[in-house]
Amino acid sequence: MAIKARIYNNMLAEYGAKHPVDSEAYFRSLGFLAAKSRFEAELPNRIVGNFLDQYKRLTGDELSASHPNLISLGDVDKYGAELRIYFPDPPIELDFGPGIEVRAGQSDGMKRINNNSLWNKLLRLGFRIGKDHDHQQIRESIPQEKRYLFDEGLHT
Repeated sequence: MAIKARIYNNMLAEYGAKHPVDSEAYFRSLGFLAAKSRFEAELPNRIVGNFLDQYKRLTGDELSASHPNLISLGDVDKYGAELRIYFPDPPIELDFGPGIEVRAGQSDGMKRINNNSLWNKLLRLGFRIGKDHDHQQIRESIPQEKRYLFDEGLHT
């Protein structure tokens, strides 16, 4: 019995490292983003190479500097990457944890999140630049007893 308890606690710790929040709204929010979001990166020219290297480390995927959702800003006076998540106005409550703010998007009916830390954390789960996210990989990162919430958000 002690071994089963230790295995269960280790599983919870692993999920906790991947998922900063344990609310029902959080897991639905992941499903909604998996189905409806577009990830974009706006980069000054001087950091494009570093960004591509980091993207490969986080995802295992090669990314081309000409990807349509990687926007080169040229030689501008900006310090780093601006990583954004765009999605339609959600019909559900979204929860990504403390400090994550949902703002107005590029057009009416669109919302966005500007948070590099969340963007990178979601890449580790199976989200990708653009709109094609690995639903199965994301779902497998979620504790089994919460996967139905992800599925609800996915089909919202």
